Amino acid sequence: MLWRQVETLGMAGRLDRLSHSARLVLYCMAMNAHDKGTDTTPRAIYFRGWEHLAHAALGREEYDESAERMVARAVAECVATGYVKPVGRRHDSRHGAALYQLMV
Repeated sequence: MLWRQVETLGMAGRLDRLSHSARLVLYCMAMNAHDKGTDTTPRAIYFRGWEHLAHAALGREEYDESAERMVARAVAECVATGYVKPVGRRHDSRHGAALYQLMV
């Protein structure tokens, strides 16, 4: 399970470079990503979009520009540290939710 892998990283002190928000986002991504891949989708893909992260991970009640920026900063931290990799957009559309692969 991906969230167990993230938990192990946290317990080992390997998430200390991330802000509190970025850690919450990483945990939420891990809890919602596919543990196993399919014929068309690799394993460890988070697919639910920024709105889900704003509400579930960061506790934002409204999906406004401020919430979107908070999520973007947290995800950027996760990408910069190598725990998450952007892999495209849902349904290969320009406006679909961003897809991320957890690299844990």
